[in-house]
Amino acid sequence: MRRLFALWIALVSSVLPSVWASAGSTIGPYNLDDCFSLALKRSDTLAIDVSQINQAEAQINEARANYFPTISGNGSFSMQQTPNTGLGQTIFPSNQSSAAITLKQNLFNGLKDLASIHSKKSQKVYYEAAHAQAVVQLFEDTAQAFYSVLAYRSDLKNYLAEIESDQRRRRELLDSRKFGRSRDADVVSVESSIANLEASASNVDGLLATYEETLAYLTGLPVDVELASALQKTPEAHDLSYWLDKIEERPDVKRAKSDIDVADGNLQATKAGYLPSLDFAANYYPYRPGIYQGIAWDTTLSLSIPLFSGGSTRAQVSEQSSVETAKEIAFHQTKEQASQSVRTVYRALAADTKQMEKLASASALAQKSYELRHKDNRLGIATNTDVLSALTSAQESKRSSDRQKFIVLSDYSKLLAESARLNIGK
Repeated sequence: MRRLFALWIALVSSVLPSVWASAGSTIGPYNLDDCFSLALKRSDTLAIDVSQINQAEAQINEARANYFPTISGNGSFSMQQTPNTGLGQTIFPSNQSSAAITLKQNLFNGLKDLASIHSKKSQKVYYEAAHAQAVVQLFEDTAQAFYSVLAYRSDLKNYLAEIESDQRRRRELLDSRKFGRSRDADVVSVESSIANLEASASNVDGLLATYEETLAYLTGLPVDVELASALQKTPEAHDLSYWLDKIEERPDVKRAKSDIDVADGNLQATKAGYLPSLDFAANYYPYRPGIYQGIAWDTTLSLSIPLFSGGSTRAQVSEQSSVETAKEIAFHQTKEQASQSVRTVYRALAADTKQMEKLASASALAQKSYELRHKDNRLGIATNTDVLSALTSAQESKRSSDRQKFIVLSDYSKLLAESARLNIGK
């Protein structure tokens, strides 16, 4: 029996650590950074973006290949009717076999290859910026869901506390009614307040379920996962110039800039149609038939000069030039919109922070007022209606104050994202 017990202890001691380790992936509390890290791993959109970046890199390598020579080998065997004359038999034998190794090298094609590589590199920057933009959007979605869950959980907790306070107040009124110090109307008023609070709590519970499901979808965590409270976190204070300082590092601005570079590369490649091209080719023949026997190699240098294309090249250049101009306008527009977005969020954060401070002060005063009203009621100075009104005001003030704290933190997270201040992948 002792051996069996010792074996059981050994089995438990060896299994439990691994169970705890695996359970650690679902046991909280999780902060925003934890949730965002999990969301990054789960996002299919980001995986697609990475695939596009890899494709762009392959296209760059493909464009670079035009700088290098191509070497090919070929051979042929043919049969024909034997000529009647001896000279014909010498020049055109009935059986002809040939083999050749050919080297081709482009020497100059109007810098078209260079422009193509430039365009492909810009296209890669575009995909990288698109990937970064998706990461920023994922952060904003995760932060909104994270703080919404915390806010609604806080709301629900406050509602339950308010209901408990009102129920306690109801019991006090029922007891005091026996001695004639309260009326039936006071009890009904409290019961009405309880019913309203329960209805509001039910509504908040529904909203909470929505954001819990959203956060679970983004992170893969259970809907009831414990989240780290962020009420003690204070956003850093900076002036507007600090938040606008890195505006050109925003992914959407980088994408707009890369669009200009892509258009410029296409324009330069189109202009190459005005310039001549120069190609070199060399052949080595291990075996040749007929009169070519003994000639082991030959070379060719080809120069092609465009003289007239019916205005096609000129029209294409004009078209690409217009495209580049449109991309430049779009870039400046995107940059202005980005600056405006940062300014808007910055002002919202400033206003919400000020409101948070006022609501915290109002909540403390409302709680103090309720305590004084309750004390006066015991002394017979204040009515039960006064106490209930003060209690409701204190409860609403506390709920608003707590919610405002999460609004401020959400604003700050959004400002970090909008101003390119997120340290993602760094």
